[in-house]
Amino acid sequence: MPCVGYNSAYVPPEWIAAHQLQPWRPTLRISDAATREGVSQDGCCSCARAFVAEVSSRRDVVGIVVAAVCDQIRRVSEWLIDPSSPPVLLFHVPATWQTSAARQCYRDELLRLGRFLEQIGGQSPTPQQLRHNMMDYDRERQAMRAMFDDLRGRPHADAVAKLHGDMTEDDSPAAPDHATDESASHTPIALLGSTVPRYQWWLYDAIEQHGGRVVLDATDYGERGLPRPFDAQLLADDPLEALAAAYLAMPHVRQRPNDGLFHWLHERMAHRHVRGLILRRNLWCDLWHAEVARIKASACVPVLDLDLDVDASAPQRALGRIAAFMEMLH
Repeated sequence: MPCVGYNSAYVPPEWIAAHQLQPWRPTLRISDAATREGVSQDGCCSCARAFVAEVSSRRDVVGIVVAAVCDQIRRVSEWLIDPSSPPVLLFHVPATWQTSAARQCYRDELLRLGRFLEQIGGQSPTPQQLRHNMMDYDRERQAMRAMFDDLRGRPHADAVAKLHGDMTEDDSPAAPDHATDESASHTPIALLGSTVPRYQWWLYDAIEQHGGRVVLDATDYGERGLPRPFDAQLLADDPLEALAAAYLAMPHVRQRPNDGLFHWLHERMAHRHVRGLILRRNLWCDLWHAEVARIKASACVPVLDLDLDVDASAPQRALGRIAAFMEMLH
């Protein structure tokens, strides 16, 4: 089945699947020397560069959807516009989310996305077909939520990746000298922030190596990126409206206001008995950087602000800071 690559949880995979196309949200495995050089040259976010490299490497991609969730990602759509590349759609996501006007704007973007999918070979779904796809995805997400107490750290990240269509085996490097005693108790940690690319999944190992365990993955690729269950009545009456309502309500740092992110985080941290929070952010990410002070002030647990990029010293610096943070919690 032809594949459509996309970059954000705000792009519903069931909407792509309903158009008889395969949704694929890559977990950013590519981090080569060329990508690192590009970052140093143009000062761009490593995740944006990695997304470009990833979608450009897969031959069955017939279209690319770029959700404009930040300025860096908006630039991605410019880099990908090339006669030899698949067609690209810049998908606009409203920053506000509480009003009917914002929901209508997002719904209109879904319709525009639908027309794009039809242009690249997709088929317009009937309401019944859309409803069926939405129910299938909803069941998968509900099953995953039931496993959150058993899936922690790297296995959880891999399971969410597969839910988003990335079926590649987890071949990402482990943390140096990684060894985990499964019988030992681990300090519950929440991981918050932007996308953790697959080439940095050693973070989960490093946290475990020093006596912690990520029991709440609140990154863009983690639990926070799963929409709430669809409203049953709305799903029966108007599936597209149910889709828009669920996805636009997902908490994100970019929302205005973004109080929903903090309410969501505090509720789940209390439920998981979290004792420490690690904010993992890209070095170039102004959205998360601007919220560091508020996160520290509002959190009821110690917070580690961990800025990472693709430079060669990143793992060494991160390991030292994680070790010191975990030692403080013990």
